Amino acid sequence: MTTRDKLILFIFSIISFSFLIYQIRLVLMPFIVSLVISYFLHPLIEIFCKRFSLSRLLASSIVIFCFLALFITIICLIAPKIYSQITQFVTNLPNYLSIFKDEIYPKYVTTLANIGIIIDSDLKYTLSAEQNIQLVDISKKVLYEIFGSTIALINILSLIFITPILIFYFLKDWNIIVNNFKSHLPKKFALLTEKILSDLDKSLSGFVRGQLLVCIVMAIFYSLILSIWGLNFGFAIGFITGILTFIPYVGAITGFFIAILVALFQYNFILSSIVPIIFIFALGQFIEANFLVPKLVGLRIGLHPVWIVFGLFVFGALFGLFGVFFATPLTAIFGVLIKHASLEYRKRFA
Repeated sequence: MTTRDKLILFIFSIISFSFLIYQIRLVLMPFIVSLVISYFLHPLIEIFCKRFSLSRLLASSIVIFCFLALFITIICLIAPKIYSQITQFVTNLPNYLSIFKDEIYPKYVTTLANIGIIIDSDLKYTLSAEQNIQLVDISKKVLYEIFGSTIALINILSLIFITPILIFYFLKDWNIIVNNFKSHLPKKFALLTEKILSDLDKSLSGFVRGQLLVCIVMAIFYSLILSIWGLNFGFAIGFITGILTFIPYVGAITGFFIAILVALFQYNFILSSIVPIIFIFALGQFIEANFLVPKLVGLRIGLHPVWIVFGLFVFGALFGLFGVFFATPLTAIFGVLIKHASLEYRKRFA
């Protein structure tokens, strides 16, 4: 077989494999989530086994019990409040639009007219009651597509009932799985695979754990500060902003503009009301950029923000909402694989 034939076969294999992955994406999600979580919990198992001389079975049972207990506790404490505030925000959208149409917009039309700028004062079409109802219906449909569709329901049920079992077996047999994987590699690819796995471990371990801590700290910071300041829906806005911190710039910008809009409506479009919002988000960005990211994340992964955003779209399209949450580690994995594939290609064909 010529080099050209090998290259064609390789490309065809990649396309076929990608098509297969897409077709079984719903089945794969619990396995991907379980594998990612197990990867980050695995060091705890090693600590329990070495320091306390526990069996791997007992150590795995303790770690997964503590992890699930902590996860369920956090969800039970936070999820109802966030759901309540998001629902209330969607319900209040028509009121916000009515306030803007009947009270705020005419004032700005008059002010602009006094300085010679004439704009249309009729907002009946764009902000009519019918349009308001349509906006609420669209918002509810979006929420339904995220949380109520069949695919989302299958993902949620599988994650709830199957993922804990898979995590337990991954943790218990982690070393066996890794050694079996290595033993089945062709000898001529063993060294290259070891190098790839080593690079993946270096890229992922510190970065994702650090990024997770950054997201948690920023979610606590924004939700508490905005709630204390008295912003409507402040807890939900702050929490979502913090969690979206793993998307470069998108989380902070999205949360900032939503908080600005809510503050303007809450305080009748008094511009001074947005000053605390600007200060809070500026302080949050300062803390994140100068203290949290350098200390907790550093430069372990070397992914460009554009590549991370691209990965979010790709894995979000493939796996839905849960694909977005695990897009960063999966993007990092593909980044390392593509880098090594490029190096091998240049060695062989350049």
